[in-house]
Amino acid sequence: MKIIYPGHTYKAAHLDGDGTTHIQFVQRPPFHTLQEGTTSQELLRVTIDRVKVLEEEIASPLNEQILFHLRQALCLFEARALLRKAEKKEIYPELLPVGSDGHFMLKMS
Repeated sequence: MKIIYPGHTYKAAHLDGDGTTHIQFVQRPPFHTLQEGTTSQELLRVTIDRVKVLEEEIASPLNEQILFHLRQALCLFEARALLRKAEKKEIYPELLPVGSDGHFMLKMS
């Protein structure tokens, strides 16, 4: 892995070859110039899917733990985003719909 612009732009080394994959994370004002890109959450979703496929190809008892921790990381990123939206008064948690368990209702698509 080569850091091009810390926190935002990387070159990930390929295996079985000399190539690299360009990874560009989104950048937004006021700290950065607007730059289209992906998020850590999206890369976690990609990695979760990959682990599930690898489990189907060659099962490993470690894959269950890997998936657990990847999902935990994804939840933590999303919890941070939810808290920031509440701090900026973009959402009001008390107005969000709740399910029969009394917690925020999440729409599954």
